[in-house]
Amino acid sequence: MRVSGAVVVVVSGLMLAACSAGGSGSGASVGSAAAGLQHPVTASTGPTKKNGVGGIGSSLGDMAYIHGRPQRPTGPCAAPNACFGAPVVNTEDGTTYAFTGVTTFDGLVSGYRQNFVDGTSAVAAVGAVLGFLPADAHASVVTPIYGATTSCAFVNVSSPTVAALFPSQSQQATDGGLSNTVVGVELSGSTSTGFQTYDPADVQVAHVTLGADSSSMPC
Repeated sequence: MRVSGAVVVVVSGLMLAACSAGGSGSGASVGSAAAGLQHPVTASTGPTKKNGVGGIGSSLGDMAYIHGRPQRPTGPCAAPNACFGAPVVNTEDGTTYAFTGVTTFDGLVSGYRQNFVDGTSAVAAVGAVLGFLPADAHASVVTPIYGATTSCAFVNVSSPTVAALFPSQSQQATDGGLSNTVVGVELSGSTSTGFQTYDPADVQVAHVTLGADSSSMPC
């Protein structure tokens, strides 16, 4: 997971049902890739939004209005404005919420962990992430990273709108050649024995950081 400046940005997840639900279509797109992405897809998840409302670059008030706050949360979600959205159940965390670990930078949401139900595909997961980013957001291909005992995959997202919101955090990707790349997304899940793994047919969580991810970074 990447640490960018003073901010650790973690993307949390929409349930697969949200990915398949109808929406207003942001126009954001994800590139095809060998690791399960065979065709470009267009994000059309989530409620009507504008310029990142409900995701990176929005206010905490926007997050609460769009996604709602958990009822009587416990643990890490007991902290104010730490978690948003409906409950999600997966192997990674058991029972959690759609958006957890929310962080801010200069008063704007700079990251979160986006949680998915088991069996969410990489296409659906990336589409869900893009669904709450500005309409000018575009994703690179999905690139798997394999370690000795763990694996994950990363995607870099370019967005001039997000770059303008976080000028001190903006970074151009060295992998993929995307300009205005300011968001890095790490995809993974957990096995029943607790090992972090990347399966393009079973993404349970997306972690996002300000700044491009690279294949040289460990999971």
